Amino acid sequence: DNVNSLLPVFEEFLKNAPQDASYDSVRQSVVILMGSLAKHLDKSDPKVKPIVAKLITALSTPSQQ
Repeated sequence: DNVNSLLPVFEEFLKNAPQDASYDSVRQSVVILMGSLAKHLDKSDPKVKPIVAKLITALSTPSQQ
């Protein structure tokens, strides 16, 4: 299952990505990709809730342009 093979890659990136501003858009994009993958999980899957929380946090952060 591709979802279960991609999610750990994205989670690992988010855990280890540098916290400087130059990575903000990359981190936000990874969270959005995780949200897209979560659509393909069963809604009772325990991975869905933390992904949605990350998605809400990422999307509520103001854009710096």
